[in-house]
Amino acid sequence: MVETHGGGFHYVPDQKQPPQKIENTSWRFFESLEDRGNKLALVPDKDGHPAPRLTTFDKLQKFLEQCKCNHPDLLSAGNLADTFSQADSERINYYSCLIPGNTSDREQPDEETLKALAEAMLDDSDPASELPAAYTYFGQFLAHDLTHMKKQENGDNETVWVNASNHALTFESLFGTLHSEGQSSANWINEAGACLGQNTNIPTQIEPTFDLPRDIRNGQPRCVDPRADSNLALAQMHVLLVRFHQKLAKISEATEQDAKLETKRHIQAVVLTDYLPRLIPSDIYKSVLAEGRRVVAPDDAAEFLVPLEFAAAVFRFGHSMVRKVYSPWGLSWPIGAPDQYPEESASLGTLLNYTSGGLINKNHLQFHWGQFWRHWVDMKLVGKENSHIFAAPISTRINSDLGKIPRTNFPHIETDGETFNLPLQTLLRGSKFSLPSGQEVAEFFGEKQTLDVKAFLDKDPRFAEVASSSILNEHTPLWFYTLAEAEASPEGKLGPVAARVVMETFHAALDADHEGILRFMDNNANLDFKIRIPTQSKSNARITLTDIVKLVYGRK
Repeated sequence: MVETHGGGFHYVPDQKQPPQKIENTSWRFFESLEDRGNKLALVPDKDGHPAPRLTTFDKLQKFLEQCKCNHPDLLSAGNLADTFSQADSERINYYSCLIPGNTSDREQPDEETLKALAEAMLDDSDPASELPAAYTYFGQFLAHDLTHMKKQENGDNETVWVNASNHALTFESLFGTLHSEGQSSANWINEAGACLGQNTNIPTQIEPTFDLPRDIRNGQPRCVDPRADSNLALAQMHVLLVRFHQKLAKISEATEQDAKLETKRHIQAVVLTDYLPRLIPSDIYKSVLAEGRRVVAPDDAAEFLVPLEFAAAVFRFGHSMVRKVYSPWGLSWPIGAPDQYPEESASLGTLLNYTSGGLINKNHLQFHWGQFWRHWVDMKLVGKENSHIFAAPISTRINSDLGKIPRTNFPHIETDGETFNLPLQTLLRGSKFSLPSGQEVAEFFGEKQTLDVKAFLDKDPRFAEVASSSILNEHTPLWFYTLAEAEASPEGKLGPVAARVVMETFHAALDADHEGILRFMDNNANLDFKIRIPTQSKSNARITLTDIVKLVYGRK
């Protein structure tokens, strides 16, 4: 099963070692968050792709001294590298830090307080917001894309990353498949450089459903980023976007390369004109578009890495949006064939079981677990008006099923027992990584509208056990601060601190793509696409996830 939810090794820029020019190339230095004495040099290979070199503090210092005096024994990175296995190199994740001086001496609530807080957050109710549920898993797809390291081998059999210096939103994970020695499923559909698996045994009159391309021997996904198989809803979001690309290529008769570019721009437009406005207060949204970024890569630097504060805390607000039950999971389509299409409900357990890490049947997905998405977005459904599915609100109430996730689904998470508690893992990881508190990030941003955490905790009896903790009140874990800030917001959107982090991070990621939409958006924020989709508004000012669904599955 793939590594997700914080698996692997996490590296951030080494504050003591700025980038240096060595042998006419730019070397960047990182330190491990799992082992502070562990260092890494990201060294461009002959093709300019960054290759990691694992080292220690002492060895790095000696090596840099040799560089300064042009030591004759200096051979590329040969004197620097320790043993660095292929398996380990593929588990590296690179991040930046919003607040300089990410140190281990920050005040943090102790482990017992965090355990009590995580337990209080678990909730058995199933509240619904006004946000369509599809945006929960579109957000998870975006989070994976932002941190996706596209790995490949160079001529020296070393692992290199083509995206290690730039976390742009390019959606490369939608295209191509991983090499497999075994036989692929017979129902793979390769079109326009993207691949899907078509579900089998579909009754007549029922619209075909699709799955990820899988290895027929074991059901493992062959996607470029295997994290697409983390849960069924995410896998079906991947399917939706691949189908969109294939449809876009077909209606435009564009070359594969042009179709990929336009697919990327259309999905970027969904991010900018649909997804973010639903989550970000309008004043912050407009301010970043009009005035630029204040904190995340504010100088439009060519190199952009996702901030650790975003990846390990703030953007995990999506955990609170996961519903207890999605009912119905799918709708029979076309309407009028209910006897052939069981309209089942889906819990978190269902979403996890229908993956390669769960209980997927005979290494492929049963047809009725394919998702058409029509009742998960803003579509008017004649005869199915009351079937719409909405996300849970962003709040400190977390689906209790996330507190007992089977280890079989995510075996790389370090925890005792056969299940793990996702809220607790998120809080403990934030403490282990010495993330800044919500108050520290607010102060760094110059944010005046800070949340009174003590008042927030005092008014909710769930938090009676931890409300008196002065450290929790004054040095609130950034993830909990994000959720509490949103819960206190009358708009149902992110609060001012988290909204600024999210908006600026996505803006920087879009800006990092030199072929992306920010590069050809006019002064009125209109988008000039070479390929127009039929559902797109005439003004070109906005493209929504509903537009994507309508193109793929039809308007009705």
